Amino acid sequence: MHAPNASVYGYECIEADRIEKFKNEAIFAQEMALAQSFVEQFPSTPSKPHCPITHSADVRPLFTKWGIPYFLCEASWTLFADVESGHVERFQRESEVSQFRLSSEYQADASLRRDTLWNRTLDWIAYKSFRYLAKNKGLSVIDFGNRYVGFVEKLQGANFCGQYNADNADICLSLDHFQSQTDPVRYVQKLYKSLKPGGILFLSTRAATGFDVLMLCEDSTLFPYEHIVLPSRQSLAFLLEQAGFQILETHTPGIMDVTYVRDHMRLEYETPPFLRCLLQTLSPRGSIELQQFLQKHGYSSYMQIIAKKE
Repeated sequence: MHAPNASVYGYECIEADRIEKFKNEAIFAQEMALAQSFVEQFPSTPSKPHCPITHSADVRPLFTKWGIPYFLCEASWTLFADVESGHVERFQRESEVSQFRLSSEYQADASLRRDTLWNRTLDWIAYKSFRYLAKNKGLSVIDFGNRYVGFVEKLQGANFCGQYNADNADICLSLDHFQSQTDPVRYVQKLYKSLKPGGILFLSTRAATGFDVLMLCEDSTLFPYEHIVLPSRQSLAFLLEQAGFQILETHTPGIMDVTYVRDHMRLEYETPPFLRCLLQTLSPRGSIELQQFLQKHGYSSYMQIIAKKE
């Protein structure tokens, strides 16, 4: 295994003009338009929502996107959409956006733009597998919910991957999949059962306590039938421990929060003056240091957890 990229494990310092563009803006706009069209065609019926992680009824509405209300459980800082599971299943299987994501255009663009990110992710898995399993070759791997053909090909060709989508696996991957679950408790139990004793879970997800999520709310890049449950570090750790996992590491290594907020926040008059000033005048170096602060203290909206099946 070659030396791991330090940026995966530490707090990155990236100049603004060197931040890699992971999204093709035209393709993302099409993706969002298709998602919005489906959600507005199949709206959910309002219910008496409970936090899907803590089951607490002590929640409050935070914002509405495309007619779907998002609620915040402040006891656990979990953000969730009030959706119907049948509509979510249809969105995932039959919607135009799900078909678009299978297209050669979408997959080819993802492979081109995300190649560096995927290599870093595989480095991260190999490095941490060696640390916690004392080996990083010939491991059995089960992969939940990955939608990128290019990443699957890289994963199957990685030195650490001996058997792909094996039962009773050494490694379980849940990369950007947790947030799309209507029943996260049951989902985490499924992850737990997929591993052999001592096996390692690598999980990444959007986080409710992320800077761009709570700052932008309905103007963020959330899709209501896809970003259904956004946990905090605390609520996700609670859920995993309840299922029998031991938490080994938690990080929020995102690099785009400040950029997203600066570029997309609507700076209306009611925005607090200090915040308007900060977003409009912060220097490039200041933006880097603010992003590093968010990474270091757990307030980036991209979260990674490594956990062990006890």
